[in-house]
This record gives sequence, structure tokens and C-alpha cells, in this order.
Amino acid sequence: MSDNHPTDQQRRQHYRVVYPLGLQPELKIVGRTFPVIDLSEAGIRFENPEGVKLPGDLLQGTVTFHDGGTEKVMGRVCREQGNYTVILLIVKRIPYTRILAEQKYLRQAPRR
Repeated sequence: MSDNHPTDQQRRQHYRVVYPLGLQPELKIVGRTFPVIDLSEAGIRFENPEGVKLPGDLLQGTVTFHDGGTEKVMGRVCREQGNYTVILLIVKRIPYTRILAEQKYLRQAPRR
């Protein structure tokens, strides 16, 4: 029997940057700061071990990167699972140029 369902990787429309420990940007929303696990132009997955409840409607935040640069984001929580939360960026996304810069930074960063 053939399974014609695409895998999660095949369904992705945007390149995802996955951060190792110690090199994670920070996401500040609702007055709290969370370490980013991975991100793309259209979404952010971040650590939320305390299970902080976030508003179901649109929420705004700021991602601060290794170089001190920031990107304002706006979206909606689409999933909470275990110790992480995922926000779908439907209004204000992360520019593709930032995604490329982060990818370059991580390739050049010393291994820990």
C-alpha cells in the first residue's frame, strides 16, 4: 500500500533555523523572555517549561538575535506541547534576509 501523504519536512514552505544550546535568540512576549528553539520566516518554536499561558488572539513580540539586532513579530499560538510553544507568524514575519544571516552565523559559530 502506498502512502502519498507528505512528511512534515515536505510540507514546510519556509527554511527553518534550528539553534543549539547557548546560541539561541530570545523571544520577548507578554513581559517574559523565552529561548528560541527554532524559527522560520513564518513561525517560532520556543521553550516554555513553565507552561506560561499566552493569549489565543494576536500577540506581539520581539526576537533579539546574537548581534543585538531585533525583529518585531506578530502572530498567534498554534501549538503548545510539552515544554515548548509554537507561534504562527501571520501578520509580522521574520525577513528572509535575517534567516540567511542566522544560517551563516550558525555555520561559522564555534562548536561547543
